[in-house]
Amino acid sequence: MSRALAALLFLVLLTSCVAGSGGVEIGPNGIETQGDADLPEMPKLGNGRAFFSTTADPGASAGLTPISAVRQIGYRFSPNFKSDGKVEILFVPLAPGGAVLDGKVRVSFIVTSNLRFEISGSAAISAVRPAPGGRPTQVVIDIDGSSSMRRSDPKRERVRAAKRFVETLSRVDKRNQFGVIEFNTTVEERAPMGSGMKATSDAIQAVDAVGSTALYTSLIRSIDALEGSGKTGYRRAILVLTDGKDTASSHGVATVINRAKAAKVRIYVVSLGGAGDQKGLGYVGPMQRLTTETGGVFTHVDRADDLVARFDAIAVAQTQGWIEAEVQLRGPKGKPGAFTAFSKLKLEMIVEAGGAAAKPKPIEFVVPFF
Repeated sequence: MSRALAALLFLVLLTSCVAGSGGVEIGPNGIETQGDADLPEMPKLGNGRAFFSTTADPGASAGLTPISAVRQIGYRFSPNFKSDGKVEILFVPLAPGGAVLDGKVRVSFIVTSNLRFEISGSAAISAVRPAPGGRPTQVVIDIDGSSSMRRSDPKRERVRAAKRFVETLSRVDKRNQFGVIEFNTTVEERAPMGSGMKATSDAIQAVDAVGSTALYTSLIRSIDALEGSGKTGYRRAILVLTDGKDTASSHGVATVINRAKAAKVRIYVVSLGGAGDQKGLGYVGPMQRLTTETGGVFTHVDRADDLVARFDAIAVAQTQGWIEAEVQLRGPKGKPGAFTAFSKLKLEMIVEAGGAAAKPKPIEFVVPFF
C-alpha cells in the first residue's frame, strides 16, 4: 500500500454533537442544544454490523431525570486495539437544566464496518468521573499559528474557543492557572504559566497564522512551562489545537510522550478539519498515541465553526465531570480485535435516561496502525 493511499484511507472524523432528529442548534453564546432522539431499536444486522448496549435491560435508566443532550468529548484507542478491539468513548449526558446525569444511563451502539464477515461487540460504563475537586489545574493552551490556519480557521474561531475555555475554568476555581504557547515555524511562549486573565486573553488574541508547524517542539515547551512553574499540588494538562502534522520539530512523538508521562501531564488534542487532508501515518497515529499514552483525549472537528462547542464540551467535562464507556469490538468467531489496519468502522451511540434518548453524530474512524 502506498503512503498516499494509506493517508487517504486514514481519515478520522469526530464531529460535534447533534440531535438524532433535529440536528445541531446553536443557542446563546454558541452552546449546542439537542432535541430528543428515538429510542434505539434492534437494527437489521448482517456481516459487518453489530448492535449492543451497556445493559440488556431497556428500562435500566427509566428512573433517572430525562436526558436532553449529549456532549461528546473524544475517544481513546487502546494501544493494542488491533488485538483487543477496545476504544473508550468520553461523553457528558445532560439533563434539561444542564446538570450532568450519573453513570446509570444506558448506552447503545450500532457498529458498521466495511468488513465482509460477522462482527460483534460489548460495552460497559467503565468510569464515572465526578467534577474534579480539591486540587486546582494548570493548563497550557498550545495553539497552532501556522499559515494553514488561514484556510482552516479564517474567522479565528480558535481564539474565541480558547478564551471561553479559560474563562470557564477560571470562574469555577480561581486557583486554576493558565499559560499560552503558539507554534508555527518556531515556538513562542505568549503567556507564562500563572498569568492573569487579561494577559492570558491578550496572548490568545495575538495568535498568528504564518510559517510551518513545530508541534512537538511546542509540546516540549509546554511541559517545560508546567514543570518550571514552581507550583506543587496542581493537576497538569496541555490542550493543543492543530490542523496538520508536525513539519518543523527536532523532537519526535516518543520524546514528547516520555516527557509528559514523567511530568504527569495529560495531553488533550483537538484536531481541526484542514488536517483531514493529511491524515495518515504522519498525523493521526501520533496524535492518538499522544493522548492514549498520557491519559488525555483525541477529538476532531470538521469545521472551525465547531471549535467553540467542542472546547465548551471539554470545559464542561473538566468542571462538572464526565462518563467513559468502554467498547470492545470482536471479529470472526468472537475474537477480540481481529481488525486489520485501515479497515473502516462507524459507531453510532444512543444514550438513554428517564425514557428519553439523545444521539450524537456517529464516530467514524479507520482502525489505527499502532
